Amino acid sequence: MSCFTATQESAIEGVHFIVKFKSAKYSFEQMLENLVHNQEYNYTTKLTYAFYQYYTLTRIFMTEDLYHEGLLQVLDMYNELVTGEDEDWFIECLKVMLYEKCYDRLQEADGCRVSIERMLKLQETSSDNRPEFIITYIFKALFDYQNGQDELVAAALEKGLEFCNEGKVNKVLYGHFKEVLERFSYQTRQENKDRILRLIKKIAVVYF
Repeated sequence: MSCFTATQESAIEGVHFIVKFKSAKYSFEQMLENLVHNQEYNYTTKLTYAFYQYYTLTRIFMTEDLYHEGLLQVLDMYNELVTGEDEDWFIECLKVMLYEKCYDRLQEADGCRVSIERMLKLQETSSDNRPEFIITYIFKALFDYQNGQDELVAAALEKGLEFCNEGKVNKVLYGHFKEVLERFSYQTRQENKDRILRLIKKIAVVYF
């Protein structure tokens, strides 16, 4: 099982590239919409379109209702990418990233808990404990933190440090994962959670 395939990396990298050019964004979006609606099924096109929508939604100002409606539409597209018995670590990761952005309290989203459990199951059966897997333990810690379970938070972060190979996260995912860790760091710093903050800082040094 590969947590982040070459196809997925190309899709995300393509979105990063196109959003740098404001003049090309509209034509790119129109092209993607036409491809998504005219093709019966294409994983790469649908992933690119879903992530593009997520990326742009989280970087523009709009009313809360429209924001949440847009993110839930993205979630539906992510769910369409995993059909039947298929398992996809990266799609589950994208779903949790969305939940983390969309909900103030992660425990309100049952789907978030399910996705984290799937990510843990998939990576624990992988032969490669790659650095990117650290995000799962950060998500798990965040989920437990929102539930006020500090001991479980520390345990999740410690397990991540023990389980994941040392090294920097893939450059295409780096910024997205670091944003999550920085928001978590801010929360714990504001609430004087020194033990958790020390673990977060260690993770930042090792993986970012």
